[in-house]
Amino acid sequence: MDCPYYEQMQFPMDTRLQAMFTYCVSTDVRLARKALEDYHCSMIPEGLIHGKYPSAYPQIISTFSLHYIYMLREFYEQTGEAETVKKYLPDIDMILTYYDRKIGDDGLVGRLGYWEFVDWQPAWAVLNGLAYGDKAKTVLQHAWEEEDVLKVTFSTSYEWFRALEKVGLYSMTEKDMELWKGLPALGCTTCPETPGDTRSDCHAWSALPIYEMIRTMAGISPEGAGWQKARIHPHMDYIPDLEGTVVTPKGTVRFSYRSELCGTGERKYTYQITMPEGLDVVFAGRDGKEKELSGGETYRFTL
Repeated sequence: MDCPYYEQMQFPMDTRLQAMFTYCVSTDVRLARKALEDYHCSMIPEGLIHGKYPSAYPQIISTFSLHYIYMLREFYEQTGEAETVKKYLPDIDMILTYYDRKIGDDGLVGRLGYWEFVDWQPAWAVLNGLAYGDKAKTVLQHAWEEEDVLKVTFSTSYEWFRALEKVGLYSMTEKDMELWKGLPALGCTTCPETPGDTRSDCHAWSALPIYEMIRTMAGISPEGAGWQKARIHPHMDYIPDLEGTVVTPKGTVRFSYRSELCGTGERKYTYQITMPEGLDVVFAGRDGKEKELSGGETYRFTL
């Protein structure tokens, strides 16, 4: 269920984000597993799932079927439950086949039919991995700086943040975070559906900061299905320190990151990390170099 008052329904896009946020703070995946079964049961003969399910009447949001696929991948990364995911592999084939039928002569997917929702914007601006390296950086910088380029809202900020992270521009998310920092001044104690004029003041798809602080700023994420290993790649681009604990299926990771200014004006970071037994880690520093950390140990180093 995506919000406790306004809609009280299970939308695939919303649920996919909520599942990822849940993985950050809990090892209980029962709701995510149930949602996958619900969406599987909602499949229509054309090859799409319902846009919300279960529901008293059908509604098809054609783009939301892709979020079901993403959710399956992320569930596998969190749990390693191969047998659960295998059950739904035919669903993936049906969805992708539907999209394949919509490819036009120009090689691009055309009109999908049903409700073609992407974001709460009057039109579309969309990044789909069409550029790499320096060109990708330029595209994203222009997307932020140019006034006539539509900005994402809370619903698709996750994809925007991932694009910036991928090309080394994560520091640009600081301005986006101001939208969340400004919520208390609006009287919000929960995250609304959109950052502006909103119809729902408690909408879990907007809880992105909890993901960013744990998976990106602290940088602690699974490396291999079911947390066979972990990867730690902190992004302290605009925060001087961060500490806390992260729950994983293998146990709790404790971390404390501190920084201090050097004579050159640059920051030097000190990392202290305590790993649970049985969870080995690859630590990636700011310089791109990697360290192997063994489970059950506490490490402290400065970079």
